Amino acid sequence: MRHAFRLAMRWLYDWLFLVAFVVILAGAAVYLSRVFMGVPPPGDAKALAEVTRDLGQALAWLGAAVFFGYKAWSGYFVVNLSIKVECVRRSRAAEADDLLQVTLVLAKGDRGSVRLHDAQIRVTPEGGAERIIVLDDFKRLGSVYESHGTLKRGTVEWKAINPRIPLLNLTPGEATHFACWCPVPANAPCRVEAVVLGKRKAGMLLAQWRASCVSLPEMPPSAAARETQ
Repeated sequence: MRHAFRLAMRWLYDWLFLVAFVVILAGAAVYLSRVFMGVPPPGDAKALAEVTRDLGQALAWLGAAVFFGYKAWSGYFVVNLSIKVECVRRSRAAEADDLLQVTLVLAKGDRGSVRLHDAQIRVTPEGGAERIIVLDDFKRLGSVYESHGTLKRGTVEWKAINPRIPLLNLTPGEATHFACWCPVPANAPCRVEAVVLGKRKAGMLLAQWRASCVSLPEMPPSAAARETQ
């Protein structure tokens, strides 16, 4: 309940921020129009004082608009999601391939929630063909209720995607990770890249995050022994 309240308050704060920015711009425009339309004739001290007051208020409104505009331009409304790729490689005896485990770690920052749209891994071994792995862990599985007397218990449907809300969300402070594996040539270093697409809830822009790492082949025991000497 506390988490939902905190999320609702942050959403309300973001929208109040936008409304305040629009109101400030409108106020600055009103006062500037009064300044330029009400230039007093020479010697009219009262009218000059009114124009000076309007000009000061217009400058104050513009200063506030610049502040709010800078906050937006500097990334306040950008979804802050961090991703990381971790790899573990294991050789198989008498096999030409190694097994490569790839883990994609996602951690949501403190600004807004993000709805995940896609997550893919690309593995490119040296001198070999690339392999693209499409992850589906960001999809929301279907669920049904089972009756147990007076109790109804929700259960997961592994082979069904929720038709009403098919994509998962990451809320501020939340973290998760997705994992996959694939065979790679035993003696080839591999470049592993990850791409994640997502949108801020109630946002319009599709954001993209990328991360990469390199997986080196395991050293044979003889070479490892020489390294330690």
